[in-house]
Amino acid sequence: MRIGITISLLEEKESLWINGIKLNALFLCNVLNKTGHTVTIVDTGKHVKEINSTTVRWDLDKFPTEKWSTAHRNIDLLIMLGTSFDEESIINWKSGKLGRKAIKYHCGNNYVIDMERSIFPKKNPREMGSAAYQRECIDEVWFVPQQGLQNRSYYSVIYNLPKEKVIPVPFIWDPCFLDEEIEKYQEMLTLSKDISSHGVPIYRPGRDKQNLKFCVMEPNLNVVKFNMLPIMIVEQWKRDGNKMDSLNLMSSKALIKNSYWKSIVTKLDLTTPGNTDLRVYGRLPVVATLAKYADIIVSHQWQNPLNYAYLDILYLNFPLVHNAEMIKDAGYYYEDFDVHEGYEKLKEAIEQHDFNLEAYRDRSEAVMERYTVFNDGLVDTYTKLIKDLMVGVRTSGLSYDYDWKTNLYK
Repeated sequence: MRIGITISLLEEKESLWINGIKLNALFLCNVLNKTGHTVTIVDTGKHVKEINSTTVRWDLDKFPTEKWSTAHRNIDLLIMLGTSFDEESIINWKSGKLGRKAIKYHCGNNYVIDMERSIFPKKNPREMGSAAYQRECIDEVWFVPQQGLQNRSYYSVIYNLPKEKVIPVPFIWDPCFLDEEIEKYQEMLTLSKDISSHGVPIYRPGRDKQNLKFCVMEPNLNVVKFNMLPIMIVEQWKRDGNKMDSLNLMSSKALIKNSYWKSIVTKLDLTTPGNTDLRVYGRLPVVATLAKYADIIVSHQWQNPLNYAYLDILYLNFPLVHNAEMIKDAGYYYEDFDVHEGYEKLKEAIEQHDFNLEAYRDRSEAVMERYTVFNDGLVDTYTKLIKDLMVGVRTSGLSYDYDWKTNLYK
């Protein structure tokens, strides 16, 4: 069977690190390739006219990619991940061949996104466009498991599907592209020989505890990943009379122009007159961010307890102070919105990380493995999910009850 996974390229040689959508598609492709099916990434956009090794950044032998205009004839199972089609287009595509199925694969928190776009439109409401939800033509909705609480019933109603057709699927991550970026970064360091300016993207112990680079990597695009709580945690470090090199806020250039946000942070010890501890940057790839701006990462999320950035950080051995309960067995975990507990974990990371680096690495590896193809049950689970969908009856024995401790079903 041939499976197509949708994306939309905006330009030739587009970076993989602009957002997580292309990585989602490629990681899913990697797993589904191991199920015995033929899997193709399909570009539905109009910006890149031809797909070849000069127009995309990934290995086309490992991740076959075609334009939808040619690929659609041979696709049996369509997974709309990066882009969606309207109802008429899906129905017409299905009618071209008996037995075709369509899945909508959601990677984000659509309920929160829909709420924000409805209540706080950034443009004239008439220019906001329309949501890409379809009725009567989607066979199943798959969603990443960290988004279930707010979205599962919402999806069920909006797609007019029974709840059992709205399924949390195992989360997938792989360090392959991260490894490529690290290799490129190291080549750049070899040529420039300027480690002091560019840094090293793998954690190095022995840093001065009173001269650390604290880093916050929340994208600040919506309420689920916002930098204010991490700022408050680092503020506690400052109020305890400690020093630092800097607090580096990534993806925050829009916030520094926001008078309300500034009215909050300017009340902090971090921003007293003449103080240059707090610094603001745009969005950068994770390798460059960690190399140049991080000795320790402080994070916070709201109902989004799995994230590629967390796993990338753990993979590179950096101390991660976080409240993501689906990886509470890695990093330095605090609960919910508890700034004070977060500060205690920050102090623990600062004081103990170098001494416990091997144990930290072992715990991280055990957690990361459950999201990769090295998790023995991952490929088997996706094989059974596809079989159940195509047959139309759940004969695989899967419980469909997600277990975060294994990234499989109970």
